[in-house]
Amino acid sequence: MNIQAFKPPTCLTAIAMLICLSLPANAKMQEGGQANDSTKISMAMEAYNQQDYPTALEMFKSLAQNGNHTAQAMTGIMYASGQGTATNQEEAVKWYAASAYGGNTIGQSMLALAYYTGQGVPKSASAALYWAERRIAQGDTSEDAKQSAELYRIEAELEKEEDKYKKWDEIAASMMAVGQTLTYTANSMAESVSSNGAGNDAYAVNDRNAQRETTGGTEKGKEATAKRKEQEEKEMANKKFLAAYRNANRAYNRAEDNLRDMRYNSEKFLHLSVEQYCSKIDQIQDEMRALREKIETEYDTPQRKSPLEDWEPDCCR
Repeated sequence: MNIQAFKPPTCLTAIAMLICLSLPANAKMQEGGQANDSTKISMAMEAYNQQDYPTALEMFKSLAQNGNHTAQAMTGIMYASGQGTATNQEEAVKWYAASAYGGNTIGQSMLALAYYTGQGVPKSASAALYWAERRIAQGDTSEDAKQSAELYRIEAELEKEEDKYKKWDEIAASMMAVGQTLTYTANSMAESVSSNGAGNDAYAVNDRNAQRETTGGTEKGKEATAKRKEQEEKEMANKKFLAAYRNANRAYNRAEDNLRDMRYNSEKFLHLSVEQYCSKIDQIQDEMRALREKIETEYDTPQRKSPLEDWEPDCCR
């Protein structure tokens, strides 16, 4: 397969890059055991590179339906990007899954990304991590595979933290409801005794004690309230810290997505001059470096470095 890299505005597509990097090393295992599939894949890729997307999709889908795992991944990618068909993320995930379960590292990578972004499937960093680790176990030991797995691992840990806080929030809400019920019951008893003119000193004393215990009127109650407030403030600070880290991490990923779009879908930027195109790339890369430094210093968390941080198109040199 001979795929050439082009300067903007025409650039090598992400799909062609994936095939170019992944197919030769895994062809025998991932082609479903069909001897002539490699030739058909090459023909489909040729149609794709010529932007004959309907023909390319028809060829990929025919191979995919016959169990070719690489073609299944490619079919999913074309449905996700709306090439040769209407965009359909759910249909894309079906083909990713078929490819991933068949042991194709491209399908596993795309299925992990779908779970991470929540496109076509419920968002789940844990599921993304599972498929990223399957990709590595399948034999893809590239730096991209390792960095993706590390990113998903961090997000999965954040998900667990958020689930834990939700659980404690639910418990706290239940305890507050119980406390309100006890307060209401104590007040109702006091009003009942007063309205009936019972004037029983023992009931009155018990009622006052109950109200003081419930509202924190006693010293013991005040101390417990202070401790509870301190714990709530700590939990809130932890939540804010995690939220700030997560926002910075997502901003880095969005910037990386923008650069990836400029590299592999440069036809979207035909309205820019070469100077504007290169300036935009520099601006995004500076933003990524600043975000990575912020994450590593302010949040004391190692941050993966995207290869796109140092990417420089031929036209910008």
